Order: sequence, then C-alpha cells, then structure tokens
Amino acid sequence: MTSTPSRTDYGSLPSSVPGTATLVFDGHCGFCTRSVGWLRKLDRHDRVEVRAGQTAGTRDLTGLTEQQTDAAAWTVTPEGVAVGGARAVALYTAVAWNSKLPLLPWKVPGVPWLLDRLYELIARNRHRLPGMSPWCSEHDGECDPA
Repeated sequence: MTSTPSRTDYGSLPSSVPGTATLVFDGHCGFCTRSVGWLRKLDRHDRVEVRAGQTAGTRDLTGLTEQQTDAAAWTVTPEGVAVGGARAVALYTAVAWNSKLPLLPWKVPGVPWLLDRLYELIARNRHRLPGMSPWCSEHDGECDPA
C-alpha cells in the first residue's frame, strides 16, 4: 500500500477582504524578489506591508515558521489569518485592489487544486527561474543567513 504524499496546507481564504495585510516572501530568492516587485505595483494605496521571511521579527509578528516562509509566500491579515502559495498572491491582490474579484477562482471546483499544484511547481523551481538580486543580498545584515 502506497501513501499519498502530503500537500502543504496553505490555509483558508478569509470570507471578507481585510483593509490591510502583510506579505511574507523568501528574501534569499531572486525570482521571489522580482515577483514581489511586480505585486507591489498592484498596491497603489500601500495596503500591504511586504517583508522578507528572514528579516528579524517577521516570523514572530506573523506567527509563521521558518519552514513555512522558506517554502512559500504568505499573506497574513491583521487578525492573524495566514494563507500561503497561490492563495497568498490572490489575497495580496484582493487587499491591494480592495476587491473580492481575485478570490473568485477559489469558488470554482477544481481550480484551487490546480492553482496550488502550479504554485508548488513554480516554488520548487524558483531558484532556476529568472530573477534579480535577492532582497536579503541587497539589505546586508537585515536577514538571517541562507
């Protein structure tokens, strides 16, 4: 009998869009740093604080573990609801736009599974994807060592 490999629990999206949130990403990853740059362009009203998971105090502030922040991006609401992976990107966008529209795909059967698998594929290969100088490399002394 073979066992099915466990999937990461990326959490459940909140029922309403919060007014603010915190996005936590892998600051040692150039692709992640570049992706965060693209996401920040969506947040014209500075509703989402962006922090590298390796910066001092980030994990304590968000309640996330080192394993979580090294494996995926996470968006955390002021109430402490944390969602990771593709959900984190969707919630970030929902907060930035103050709209539920980016959360609609999670209501379509099968789509959440597909988006999670796509995110996991990208996350596993993120160090092979084009990026830029990782955030932690540009902010010497602010991050835990890789």
